[in-house]
Amino acid sequence: MSIEKLLAKARQLQAANRVQEGTQIYRQILAEYPHHSAALLGLGNAALQNKDFTAAIQWLERLLAVIGPKKQLLTTLSMAHSNRGSRLFEKAALPQAQAHFQRALELDPRNRLAWRNLVLAQLQQGHNQAAVASARQASGLDLRDHEIRLLLARALLANQQYPAGLGLLAILTNISLPDDIALGVAEQWLLYHQPKRAWALLERQQNLSANPKALISRVMTLARRHGENWQAAQWLRRWLKRHDAQEKQWLTFARALDRAGEARKAITVYRHLLTNYPDAWQTRLGAALTLPVIYRDRQHLATARGRFQQELQALKDWQPASPPRLEDLLWSNFFLAYQGGNDFSLQRDYGDWLHHWASRALDAPSPTRRQHARPHRIGLVSSAFRDCTVGHYFGRWPGSLRQGGFEVIVYQLGPKRDHHTRIVADSASQFRYLDGRLASCGAQIAADRLDALIYPELGMDARLLVLAALRLAPFQGCAWGHPVTSGLPTMDMYFSCATMEPPEARTHYRERLLFLPGLGTSYPAPPEPPLADRHDLGLPEKRTLYLLPQSPFKIHPDTDTLVAQVLAEDRQGMLVLFTGQDRRVTDKLLTRLGMALTQAGANPKRQLLLLPATSRVRYLQINRCCDLMLDTPHWSGGNTALDALGSGLPLIALPSTYMRGRQSAAMLNLLERPELIAQDAGDYVRKALQYGRDKEANQALRAQLLARRDRLFVQQAPLDTLTAFFKSLN
Repeated sequence: MSIEKLLAKARQLQAANRVQEGTQIYRQILAEYPHHSAALLGLGNAALQNKDFTAAIQWLERLLAVIGPKKQLLTTLSMAHSNRGSRLFEKAALPQAQAHFQRALELDPRNRLAWRNLVLAQLQQGHNQAAVASARQASGLDLRDHEIRLLLARALLANQQYPAGLGLLAILTNISLPDDIALGVAEQWLLYHQPKRAWALLERQQNLSANPKALISRVMTLARRHGENWQAAQWLRRWLKRHDAQEKQWLTFARALDRAGEARKAITVYRHLLTNYPDAWQTRLGAALTLPVIYRDRQHLATARGRFQQELQALKDWQPASPPRLEDLLWSNFFLAYQGGNDFSLQRDYGDWLHHWASRALDAPSPTRRQHARPHRIGLVSSAFRDCTVGHYFGRWPGSLRQGGFEVIVYQLGPKRDHHTRIVADSASQFRYLDGRLASCGAQIAADRLDALIYPELGMDARLLVLAALRLAPFQGCAWGHPVTSGLPTMDMYFSCATMEPPEARTHYRERLLFLPGLGTSYPAPPEPPLADRHDLGLPEKRTLYLLPQSPFKIHPDTDTLVAQVLAEDRQGMLVLFTGQDRRVTDKLLTRLGMALTQAGANPKRQLLLLPATSRVRYLQINRCCDLMLDTPHWSGGNTALDALGSGLPLIALPSTYMRGRQSAAMLNLLERPELIAQDAGDYVRKALQYGRDKEANQALRAQLLARRDRLFVQQAPLDTLTAFFKSLN
């Protein structure tokens, strides 16, 4: 058959979507004529048809070398490089992505998508000056391209060219913008501490938006990311007054109030909704189980807990009109564990209720009944296989189990992923990125026919809790990413830490317990930050700095008296805190602490220092410049304690009844520093004053902690015990 006929046949197959067969013919031609331009073009187009941009680049670059620069070829090849770069960008392979964007622009300097992505890649890598240059060049292509002008503003601000960057933001703010750009401009105003300008822009956008209901969801996401939930609730309240809203918008309003620390207001909205939607699952859950993010005092906590118990019983008695879908069951009693009480019965009752309805959901996958004498295929599912506390706690589990001879499948629930996700993915046998609805996620996990399934945390991500309420593998277990019993009848084992649990630990869990040695994890040591002193960090140089780095919702009211007594005794003492995830919640904590300090005779205006959320490097530098960390009772430091001790910062711990309040004490015992573990509240205050003010004793402790810090990090024994358990499991 002649080459012309072979080419015609290949093109016909390609047009009929029989790409593989057409590709074979093109390859057959190239085997005899390696520079045949039509065959190279055919292979390039076939690869593009399959969205295989790596192969498309390979064939089209060869074609370019054969026929030279032709406009259509340059445009097509430029887009292939841009698309390949985008995929690498999504996987956080930033240098490789940048190289593809740059090649795309060499081929077609007017490729706007490549310019946009190049600037984003440069910003992500901290190449701010290069990002400014790229954005300036791109903006010259079209002065009406507001997206690239926004990127230029971002680059200028990142490069500390504040007048130019803020000036460009001001210009954009006064222009009629599509939602995407308006949200981006508002986010920059929030990042640079000008919230009034952000909300004024978003208020105007309500009237300009082509899709106001979609805008609501995106504004709420933006507000949550920047701790502006109260402002978002007020923004949405005004929208609700002007429009005929549906249940979804009212639910969004209630959730914004809840995140802003206004639980009572949120419950009022939920209850109002129930009058119109009595069988709405999400509304019913919100009305029954919403808990305050932060408490005014112990009495407020006790009242909220009592209400939760009553409403949980009412929820169990509720008879809905029809079964739910899995998405209807999205709820987590996350804040319950921070009350400091015994949550066993509450978690068990809710776990039974959740399992009952999840297993009967209209879209629930069939339960797994497959049995094996020994597990061969193990799955781990989380949304936290990324650069975060849970990701670092359990990131080495997949690789260790794989080295132990198991086939390991890691499931990462979207949308977040980063360079750490890629490291975990590479350590597993297979990696699945799940970003669909719960029914499809559950079906995918069930289809993999696992022998065992591990949830590193249950409680933080409500999606995982619903999946865990299903039987997706014959053996299922969870670990202490959120250290409280799951309460679920579908969890067979709880992987915990031997050194952290009290003697009566088995009575605190519905699951069977497996104690892993040491800290039960192989946690990476914190990186060594560049040297910085108090002056460099803007910290007072002649004060005793007591670090309290926990999120506001972790700071139990019992903490207030402890820190107030320390600061009342040490008039040169200053409590160093960080802004929490929501501005209004942080303000409520500061008000509560201020009252406690005033009552104890301390001076809140002079002795409370609130720092903004910061980078990990700067956070570790602040740790090194403080005198002492004050651990919180009932929910002790995990990651914060490891960062402190890894930096040589002494901390005072007051262990409580449950594992979640004993983590820091366990670390101190491993470091053989029992003198930093208080026996009671009075002892806590005495030790804090002793080791905070006595500089010589403090320096001696720092040296001892640094000398023994390796006992806390990158430990192999917990991984070996975990692997041995699965090898022994029948």
